[in-house]
Amino acid sequence: MTRDKYQARLLRNEEYPLWDTLVRKSPQGSIFSNSEYLQILADATNNRLQMVGCFEDNTLIGGCSLFVRKKRLRGTHAVSNGPDTPFCGFISQKADPGRVRKSEMEYTECINALCDYIENQNYSLISVTNSPELMDIRPFLRRGWRGAVAYTYYIDLLYADIDSFSTSVKKSILAAQKKNLVYEASKDAKSHCGILTEVFQHSHALPPFNETVIKRFLNFFHSNNSGDMRIIKDSSGNILASYIWLWDNNRAYAWSGGALPSTEFQDGGANKLMFYSFLEELKEKGLPEVNIMHGNTPRLTSFATGFNPRLVPYYIVERNSFYIRCLKGLQHYLNR
Repeated sequence: MTRDKYQARLLRNEEYPLWDTLVRKSPQGSIFSNSEYLQILADATNNRLQMVGCFEDNTLIGGCSLFVRKKRLRGTHAVSNGPDTPFCGFISQKADPGRVRKSEMEYTECINALCDYIENQNYSLISVTNSPELMDIRPFLRRGWRGAVAYTYYIDLLYADIDSFSTSVKKSILAAQKKNLVYEASKDAKSHCGILTEVFQHSHALPPFNETVIKRFLNFFHSNNSGDMRIIKDSSGNILASYIWLWDNNRAYAWSGGALPSTEFQDGGANKLMFYSFLEELKEKGLPEVNIMHGNTPRLTSFATGFNPRLVPYYIVERNSFYIRCLKGLQHYLNR
């Protein structure tokens, strides 16, 4: 098997349906790798979307999506993720579990072809955060790329019920249920952004997306039946929490949301009831699991672990130019 058998190049716009078909079939594919999702994100972050595909005999068998942007004094950066998009990165066709040697060789050749193309673009920095389902980063390490690990939390819906949660979470949910709170669907992007703005203000930050972008995402999710928004209101009609959840053919994702501070729910009961209520909805959809994120932010892990999830690693691969390595070295020296 030779590398010449695999050809990597940029995909044309008319080839994006081929990409989306591969995303649906690939173990690493998710809603975050959908071409329309990626284009909305690229527009919102003022980046240029590049979809690199690997072909074998004119068949698309793998690829990598990148957001490309010129950085002043730092060259051109190519990264795979963005706001509220924890991973996407490299995807490949499903391997044959009965032919491990052949599958690993094909996977390695596909990754090498993609890396050859990406490296030849002379980006000053390449950073790709991959799906948790991409477990083999050896081809990148052999090429001199660096690897790092991040974490997320999965909840197995088959075993997720209120009795499986921590004692404090269970107590908060039961108390919130007695307060006559209203859990319902919503399409109000403005109120969702209002909640996010208040939540982010506590960290002296701005929410990742404005109302226009949230509306565009919601239109995409609704048109593809891949996401929806839920809110929790009190008896006076005040919105206490708002969340947008996504799903694909593999699992669901806690995508965007937050809860307002409340003297009545100082234990976060409204927020916990929101999570529990949507988990029950997702069970009815027949989805096997939920990726609830929060694995890399210490202030959020205590909330996530109360739902008794399992910790799942995922991998970041990076390649920096000599110039960027020198800049980082200088910055580290100056910060000592």
